[in-house]
Amino acid sequence: MTFAGNAVTWEWDETEGLWLRTASGSESNYQDEDGTLGRIGVPVMVALNVEQYTASPPGGGKGLPSSRTTGTGTAYVFADGQVVEGTWERETETDWFTLTDEAGNVIPIPPGKIWISLIPGSAGVTLTPPG
Repeated sequence: MTFAGNAVTWEWDETEGLWLRTASGSESNYQDEDGTLGRIGVPVMVALNVEQYTASPPGGGKGLPSSRTTGTGTAYVFADGQVVEGTWERETETDWFTLTDEAGNVIPIPPGKIWISLIPGSAGVTLTPPG
């Protein structure tokens, strides 16, 4: 999966059972408290297409890029080497997201470590089958 307009890709590693992250052609890594480096990889990844806007502080000041996470949009749930495309929805910023598939069924999110990506609605996601 590649986020269009952004050099971030996620690739399923069957052996590790993880979606592994690459950014700008390099493996994405993290560093533990003891200095040990590790590859960023998660068993479950949720990608939500959202509207982006610039939030400005009252009275002026520098605006910051922000994402609108209320309303509805396209959702992707990546788990067990598979992807389910559907829709996300929530009314207020304090509500939980509801994720449904094309048939209107709730998309189950497996328990455990989850990475959530907010993708600008103008960018989109490119899915590439393995092989």
